[in-house]
Amino acid sequence: MDFKRVAATILTIVFALAISPRSAFACEKTDVVVAVHRYYDNLGKDTLESALAMCDSLVPILDEFPPHE
Repeated sequence: MDFKRVAATILTIVFALAISPRSAFACEKTDVVVAVHRYYDNLGKDTLESALAMCDSLVPILDEFPPHE
């Protein structure tokens, strides 16, 4: 293997990661936080239907695993 080729590959990867937009990662986190806050804000007696509308009714809950093995 050529040392120059390996060094160039590593430098290219490091450079690409350094200039990549970090806001793309923050955007996903922000979207999740907004959804969680919107859910918790609608847990009142008057707005419970809005909170339940955010839930997917087809998601099964698995609660059959022991806490410790």
